[in-house]
Amino acid sequence: MNRTGIPQDPALRQGGAEPAPGGRRGLSRLVGAGAGYLWWVRPPVRRVPLPPGIEKGEDLLLSPPIPPAGTSTGTLSFFSLGTQRHEWVAFVTWATKDPTTSSRNIELRLGQPVHVQDLGTLTLTWVSPAPPPWDLSDGSGPRLGVNLNPDPGVTRCAHTNDCNE
Repeated sequence: MNRTGIPQDPALRQGGAEPAPGGRRGLSRLVGAGAGYLWWVRPPVRRVPLPPGIEKGEDLLLSPPIPPAGTSTGTLSFFSLGTQRHEWVAFVTWATKDPTTSSRNIELRLGQPVHVQDLGTLTLTWVSPAPPPWDLSDGSGPRLGVNLNPDPGVTRCAHTNDCNE
C-alpha cells in the first residue's frame, strides 16, 4: 500500500480506484503555501522595544476610527498599515497648522525612529493589524502605537479645542 491507503498492485484495487492526482501531497503543498503566504504578509513580530538612545516619550494611539493626535503645531493621523519585505510598515499623515505647508505622509517601520520637523521624533513601537478578511468576528480596524518625543516648544493637546488658539 502507498501512503494514501490504496494498494500499489492494480489487481488488488477495487473498482479501478486510482489515487487523485496530487492526492494528499498536493493538498499539503497547498496548505503549506497558504501558511507561508500568511506568515510573509502578516509577520509575527508586532511589538518592539524603543531603540537605544530614544527616550520614552508620549504614547500615541493611531487608528482610523480614533481622532488624530493633536499638537500645538499640527495633527498626526493614521493613513495605512501594511508589510514590506516581511516587516510591518505604517504610514501616518502629518498636517501642520501652517497654511503654506501641505500635509505629508511619513513612513514608520517598527523600532526605527523618524524625526519630523516641527513635531519631534516618532518611533513605531507596536502594530495591531485588522483581522484577515475571512475573520468575521467583531473588531476595530488597524491600530498603531507610536512613541513621540516632541521637539522643544511642541505640546500635546488632550482635546481638539485645547489646540485651537
